[in-house]
Amino acid sequence: MVFGHSKVHGVPPLPKNPGMSSMMQPMMRMMAGKKTQCGDGTKDCTQEQVVAHEKAGWFPKGKEAWASFQAARPYSLEGYVPLAPKPGQPAPDGPVLNFKEADGKTTLLAKARSLAGANNKVAIIFGCSTCPAFRVFGGHDLHAAFAKKGLPVLFVYTREAHGHDDFESDMNVGSPFALKHQIDMHRTIEERRAAAVLCHAHLVTQLGTVGINIVIDDMEDNLERAYEARPYRGYVIDTDTGTVVYASGLAPFNMAAKSRDIANIALTDEAPPIV
Repeated sequence: MVFGHSKVHGVPPLPKNPGMSSMMQPMMRMMAGKKTQCGDGTKDCTQEQVVAHEKAGWFPKGKEAWASFQAARPYSLEGYVPLAPKPGQPAPDGPVLNFKEADGKTTLLAKARSLAGANNKVAIIFGCSTCPAFRVFGGHDLHAAFAKKGLPVLFVYTREAHGHDDFESDMNVGSPFALKHQIDMHRTIEERRAAAVLCHAHLVTQLGTVGINIVIDDMEDNLERAYEARPYRGYVIDTDTGTVVYASGLAPFNMAAKSRDIANIALTDEAPPIV
């Protein structure tokens, strides 16, 4: 859990009030869970549910708010045909950069293979610092669910969901969960790397472990687009076959159902448990 400081030496806390953010995490999880519930919440969201839910929330806010939403959330619009990979399909690959070293570069699948354990499965979590739900509880909950399953986890830092200069979230500025320093949309890889360093330290502090693996999507957002990960999303990849084993629905919708689905992922040829 996040307390009053960062556990990574030399890196400041991501939240403005880390102690408050930590104490209020359960409340944020509950409030967001109700606000982002699709259907009865017992199953992960469908594309149609997300589209209907988002339109009902954003369209009545007026032309300017609706236009901002449409530009920022292309995967949640009416008529959009999802292209995100499904279980059994090939896992898209692409370049990723080291979150610390300017010359560190590999590919998503190569990095995943380097982390794979005995079952050759790796969990991938796409996310960023400016998504309040990801920052406060979503990244934590996905990581916890995957780790409980015994899966190594790789975070991929993406474009910002709510850059200070683009589709700003009020929760980043004037709430108990506000950011210590506002983050604009990245214009250079150095800016993306700086944001990723802050997010890594936040995750280390929040999750209580130094073993947080994180890489950075390139400035063309190739992986974010390929996995349709905005604002955040979770996958499991079989590194032997290069295929997707699990793909969550769009986040932050029905997060509790996502965690239940992760608990029931079949990591071998055995059938998943009946729930």
